[in-house]
Amino acid sequence: MITLKVDLSIIEQVWKYQSYDYAITDQLGVVFYSSRSGWLFQSLVQLTPAQKSAIHSSRRYGDTPLNYLSAETSLDNLLDSHQLSLGLNVYRRESMLASSRSAEDAGWVLVGFTPTSTVYGAVVGVSALFATFYSLIALVGLSITQTIIAKRRLAELNNQLEHQVAERTESLQNANQELRITLEQYDQTQQVLKSTEDELIQAAKLAMLGELSASINHEINQPLAAMRTYAENGIKAMDRNKYALVAENLKEIVRLNTMATEIIARFKVFARKSHQASSHSAQLHDVVVSAINLTKANMLKHGIIIKVDPIPQPCQVYADAVQLEQVIINLLTNAVHVLSETPSPQLGIYTSIHKDSVSVHVWDNGPGIDNDMKKQIFNPFFTTKKDGLGLGLTISRRILDAFSGSLRVADHPNGGAEFIVTVPGHNEESA
Repeated sequence: MITLKVDLSIIEQVWKYQSYDYAITDQLGVVFYSSRSGWLFQSLVQLTPAQKSAIHSSRRYGDTPLNYLSAETSLDNLLDSHQLSLGLNVYRRESMLASSRSAEDAGWVLVGFTPTSTVYGAVVGVSALFATFYSLIALVGLSITQTIIAKRRLAELNNQLEHQVAERTESLQNANQELRITLEQYDQTQQVLKSTEDELIQAAKLAMLGELSASINHEINQPLAAMRTYAENGIKAMDRNKYALVAENLKEIVRLNTMATEIIARFKVFARKSHQASSHSAQLHDVVVSAINLTKANMLKHGIIIKVDPIPQPCQVYADAVQLEQVIINLLTNAVHVLSETPSPQLGIYTSIHKDSVSVHVWDNGPGIDNDMKKQIFNPFFTTKKDGLGLGLTISRRILDAFSGSLRVADHPNGGAEFIVTVPGHNEESA
């Protein structure tokens, strides 16, 4: 079963400045949305017992008695009648003028009602206006007999009045045309929204499934690869009876295993738009060093020279250590990929401390990033790798957004690209 939640507030925006009532019914005439609360879940027409039974069986409107508001027995007949008597109490029904519009795709009927008393008031006002106008004409006729000058002045006044009436008439016609165009555009927009609703729901579901299934592989590969490297080094150290080194490798494997476990536990947090992070703080030096250690073997394998400026200690930032480490690891891994075909490849990290934040700069001397690519690089599934998923930078930016941080890309002064990770500073006073 698929449940759709439909926002009807736009209907209130269309009608809220009008002086008349409205009701939205299904094809049988049962009101499920109205400007009058007393009309809700009542019927504009008299329903047959079979119809009432079918409606009650469907549970669409609960156990409401479905009282009728008019004497009509058919919704089509009611809509064809421009004037009708409407109300729950037979002796207190109001005389109404009705107009309707059918939304065939949704199976709805929108009916607007205007009390005839309002129309009669307007007729009286118009009659009074015309009576006043003809009184002025009579006065003009009387004044003609007095003097030629008065005649001319009254004639000029008459011309001015006719000109104003013509301008007002033209203005009303233009307003009516604009309203008609607006209503047509509204109907078209509703049709487009209806036709794309299912497609948007399916696309959002596939995007989320793709992100959840692919991202965990992307985030866990690095610690798994590092654990394998430490395990192989431990075996070699054991063969050489270097048990102290074996112990260090085992401790690092345990640390990496713990980190991988925390990554999996927090993976749902990565996908959410925001989460509670007020208790998180991390030492930036430890995070950067750990990220470099995890990727150092891969960088050395490609002959990349690593340049790391001294990282200030202590430098506590407002972020989760594991998640911030994953962001830096992702940037380092991307840099290694970019530098794979660059002569004398170099990669560097340096920090800059601001008043309320700290930035980590990851740069390389690769080919750089052009302006068109900069506009797309953080979009989901955008990648330049043959086997890439295009999720790393998207996830990294989402992680930083959760800690009120940011991730942006710029041109490195000496060529290549530079990614800037900025996170809020954290100290005892701000904690």
